[in-house]
Amino acid sequence: MKTKLILFSIVLCFSSCMLNEAELSKLRTDYKGEEFKTGGCYVHQISDTVCRYYFFYKNGIRLELVDAVKIDSVNQFDLRGTKNSRGPWAIFSVDKNTITSTTWDMNEVSTFFITSVDTKKDYFKIENDSTISTIYTDNKIVYYHFQKFEPKPDSINRFIK
Repeated sequence: MKTKLILFSIVLCFSSCMLNEAELSKLRTDYKGEEFKTGGCYVHQISDTVCRYYFFYKNGIRLELVDAVKIDSVNQFDLRGTKNSRGPWAIFSVDKNTITSTTWDMNEVSTFFITSVDTKKDYFKIENDSTISTIYTDNKIVYYHFQKFEPKPDSINRFIK
């Protein structure tokens, strides 16, 4: 009996940290603010040949892509895997000058068929309407600068409705 109680407690603890697509979709809200621009993407150059791109959409969805430097059209991205992977998709909300982004913790995923996965939160500071920043685990502040980007990749995906 004691073993069953302990096992049940462990399962309950782990399940409370996990969200499936429907649960994350219920948390999504449209972004109606003007604190930062959403008509393009925010870019940070990671190395001489690689950049991280964050696309924020008015429907409260965020897309993260890592690809080559100086991409200025959607055709230049290799988007084949994006629609079939949870990894790049997130929801976001804004409170004053902070963007809170909730996404699945892809380090925890071991199989394609899992329906609920641990989530994680990322935080961005809105420096001004065209610059956001985040602090990485080594306490390094990384700045992302707005880049006009039209048309943006589509925010429609099978994970967040």
